[in-house]
Amino acid sequence: MAFPSPKNHDPDDRLEEAANEAFNALELLLAEANKAGWGTREITQAFVLAAEALKASNDSDPDPSEDQSKPTIGPEQGQVGHGEIYD
Repeated sequence: MAFPSPKNHDPDDRLEEAANEAFNALELLLAEANKAGWGTREITQAFVLAAEALKASNDSDPDPSEDQSKPTIGPEQGQVGHGEIYD
């Protein structure tokens, strides 16, 4: 799914434009979820939970690509996965 680029520069206009585009995208996703057997109420509640989680994640770390974090599992920890031993 492609999401269009913003056409406005004013923050209020951009928010309204983004909300309209998000609504359109979610409406299409809702239709696909309904076809797959999900109920409208349950899937829209799931959309809200997912949006809240994304917002919380962005609030805590607005640009994770700038992080210089290292992997938490490596040779010094030994075991990774389901019983495999990391060499």
